[in-house]
Amino acid sequence: MNAVFRYRPAAALLTNHEELKNREIYFAPPSELNDPLDGFKDIYWKGDAILWNGLLKHYLLCLLQTVLDAMVSSKADEIADRSYVFSAESLLPTPQLKQAFRRAWDHFRAHPDVAPLPGLLAARKHPVRRYELSALLRVMHLHAVNSARAALDEATPGAPPRTADDLLTQASKEPLPCRQLAEANIAAERQNPRGPHATEALAAIAESFAAERDLLFAHRKVPLWENHPWKTVLYDFPASYVLQLEQLLYQDWYTACFVESPDDAAMWGNYGDSHKGICLKFRTHPNADGTPCLRLQHATTHGGSHRPAENLYPLNKVKYRAAFIGVDFFRSLGALTRPMLDFWCRDETGKPSPRVAGILAEKPSWRKRYWATFERAIATKLKDWKHEREHRLTLHSQLGLFATPAERKLIYRFEDLQGIIFGLNTQTEDKLAIIQRIEQMCAASARTDFEFHQAMFLAQRGKMVHVPLRQLKFASSIPTSTA
Repeated sequence: MNAVFRYRPAAALLTNHEELKNREIYFAPPSELNDPLDGFKDIYWKGDAILWNGLLKHYLLCLLQTVLDAMVSSKADEIADRSYVFSAESLLPTPQLKQAFRRAWDHFRAHPDVAPLPGLLAARKHPVRRYELSALLRVMHLHAVNSARAALDEATPGAPPRTADDLLTQASKEPLPCRQLAEANIAAERQNPRGPHATEALAAIAESFAAERDLLFAHRKVPLWENHPWKTVLYDFPASYVLQLEQLLYQDWYTACFVESPDDAAMWGNYGDSHKGICLKFRTHPNADGTPCLRLQHATTHGGSHRPAENLYPLNKVKYRAAFIGVDFFRSLGALTRPMLDFWCRDETGKPSPRVAGILAEKPSWRKRYWATFERAIATKLKDWKHEREHRLTLHSQLGLFATPAERKLIYRFEDLQGIIFGLNTQTEDKLAIIQRIEQMCAASARTDFEFHQAMFLAQRGKMVHVPLRQLKFASSIPTSTA
């Protein structure tokens, strides 16, 4: 593959960002891509009792801090976007908060239906997935909120007392269905050890009911939904917590997308501004493994004044599959610091979980598998997208780099921009502006081999093609207006 192609709106090249003048390639976060499942990972939880105990403990730790926020905040939007997913007991800011967490944890796990839960979950033959985990947390959530609230009330002088029939107080006195659910799933697995099991599908239905309830209450303008901070605690927290757990696995990543062919009408419509845009043709360079790459350098430095070095960035070919890449959560905790790892992966006596020995020992073999899974996951899409034949460049950093758009703009060599293809409906003024810019860039670099093409539709063949504009091939030959 000697060349790859990148669709862009004309405005991005000329006015909004001046990508052509600056020779920039922008790397977008997944949230800016048009596929909401881009980079999706089929995360599952399969651990021993130590790891499940760590997850429940972490859930309560995050909940405790969110409850504290609700106690001092007046509006939901003041706390809805806060996340404590990178918390650990040793990282809590005050001794009082650490004591409150310890009291809350002791109260939470003392419930007869919660106490055996880590062991029951460890006995599962099949892994737990997102919806099931969310549903499991939801059925014991009010008890967890009460544990956190009671511990914080005890640590807060003058906190108003709660009555014996308080909803949260009652929740801790009643049986919780979490134990019954776990035992039922174990029994189902024993009766049918090879599956498949309906647990995740049933849990997804339960989550859809919860979402429907929220939508209905919001439609009816139930007062609790009018920006009340306790809505975040009582209703939103379990599902939000499960979503946030993915942050503990891999750092943020960003991508720039390319395709093998510029002659797909749907691609021009989706990415080429309804055929009014431009398609850039880039010359590739193989690395030592023979993988096609682009030569790029960062537009900005990170703390230094020297000019950023140029590197070869490999083009990863997207794989189109019927299912996403599975990621073992407990064996992929690669974004955690040592205090966080110890909080998650050791019991109360400090004994480590043998299931995550590779992480705790930082074994190179574990690290290699960890990154291989990540690269496969972010280059996997469903088969619905296979017509795109996409290749992508990616950026990621464990140091928190690339957080701003300016840091995610990389510069290519002008000599690697082999040509430009105009769309079926590219405006004449946009074509002229691009030709003028290329003429200036060619003159500055004494270049005479730049290619211009025009996209066309051949009705008899029923397909798109791009034909060379040979009189515009050499920018130095373009006549300059004397008007």
